[in-house]
Amino acid sequence: MGLIRVLLAVAVVFSHSYPTEFGGGILAVQLFFIISGFFISYILVEGRNYTSVWAFYENRALRLFPVYWLIALVTLAMYTAGFVLMGNPPPFFEIYQSLDWFGQLALAISNITLFGQDWIMFTGIQDGRLTFLESWRDSEIRVWHGLLISPAWSLGVELTFYVIAPFILHRLRLLLLLFVLSLALRFYLMSIGIGLRDPWTYRFFPTELALFIAGALAHQIWTPFLRARGWLTDQTALWVTLLTIALVLVAATLYIWTPYVAVVVVFGFALPFLFHFQRNRSWDRWIGELSYPIYIVHMSVIFPISFLWGRVFGAPGYQGYDETAVILTLTLLASIAIKAWVADPIEVLRTRVRNGRASSKSSMPGIQTK
Repeated sequence: MGLIRVLLAVAVVFSHSYPTEFGGGILAVQLFFIISGFFISYILVEGRNYTSVWAFYENRALRLFPVYWLIALVTLAMYTAGFVLMGNPPPFFEIYQSLDWFGQLALAISNITLFGQDWIMFTGIQDGRLTFLESWRDSEIRVWHGLLISPAWSLGVELTFYVIAPFILHRLRLLLLLFVLSLALRFYLMSIGIGLRDPWTYRFFPTELALFIAGALAHQIWTPFLRARGWLTDQTALWVTLLTIALVLVAATLYIWTPYVAVVVVFGFALPFLFHFQRNRSWDRWIGELSYPIYIVHMSVIFPISFLWGRVFGAPGYQGYDETAVILTLTLLASIAIKAWVADPIEVLRTRVRNGRASSKSSMPGIQTK
């Protein structure tokens, strides 16, 4: 699963750096949601790693925020330096100048806490005020330009799932009900047309909840079924992983022609095998840890490279595979450095916090120690 997670993150990089060829970033984000549902179900329902709901929240926060805050600060410094040196304010600063105090506060809070970044995609500016719109394209100015790391909107969706996960994942009937309701809402929005347009297609949490739950159901129903029949073996895990890698590569490059529902369903059924493959291979786990830094840092690489590319070659950014190769290489190098200097030390802290609480008695139903 680690290699596949990195391939999905790279698909997002490609879709942002060379969008005329690669459109798989949207599908990659939604497959990440399915993976998240499977993994969170595993650690809460099967792993029972946390002594309380708060311990789970604390651990997830340590996982997400240090890396995000670092890159957000670097990005802010980069914008500020560009403003000072070039004299022209980037869109990030222009957004704040165009908003009233409430809009400025909402953007600032979402930039700091990640919560609400997905909802920013549903807002716009009209008469200088932040307001909800059917599409951000109807806005005078695109408010999401006020996000320091624009792809981090998906983390807002993730965090919403984390908030409710401890209260729903141990209740299979509730999971199934929410799954049906989420799908029903998606079909309804599609039937009236709104669900076919961004941001409703993949940024609206109530409809994306079905993807998280699909991952959880793959863990709670499909995985025990495979184990009971002895089908979850090293050999089958290897072959399913190789086939899924091929599927991800095809889906990322031929997104427009890829049957979306088929890819999602196949991926969900492959998850137990992918997880089994990763558990037995430390190198795959190591590679997988790069997916989050890649996802967070790549836009902060794209902006300066595209600017410099235009200055050096006298043309705007996104000109071809050569620029994309430079962006991907620098993104990978930055991600390795982030993992070594930030994520790995934080992971040690997360382990200590988790182990330090392991001897405590569970204070919340459904959250138990090993």
